[in-house]
Amino acid sequence: MTFLSGVPAWSKGWSKGPKDGVPALWIAADRVVGFVPFTVALYGKVRSATEPSRLELCREVAAQADLADSRSGQDERMQPARHEPDPAAAEPSCATGTLVRTPDGYDYQHEMRFDRPGTYRVRLSMVDQGGHRVISNTVQVNAL
Repeated sequence: MTFLSGVPAWSKGWSKGPKDGVPALWIAADRVVGFVPFTVALYGKVRSATEPSRLELCREVAAQADLADSRSGQDERMQPARHEPDPAAAEPSCATGTLVRTPDGYDYQHEMRFDRPGTYRVRLSMVDQGGHRVISNTVQVNAL
């Protein structure tokens, strides 16, 4: 999926149910493209009776090796970043989102702004009350 500036990317967080008992996170996009500056907004649902201890949206600059490794193997459509990213931007950056209680769990919203051109990897990360970390699939963000 391709989204331009100001268009939200949707994500889903869910519990596999009492059978598995393992929470899972999933982002329903595999690629986001926009012209800087732009904001990526993720909305979703965590189906759980207990509030997660922490739910974050994290990004990091993708290395060249990361660009060649996509979900389905080699993807010739992926292009490397046009500009070299700031070395300070190489550190992972995480932001907490907003959780709102609903009858069947929690709705959440995360926004992440991209001001510098580059290729980034974005993931949701959740820590439950027991300290277990769950990480979503990776979304590539191309900031042009």
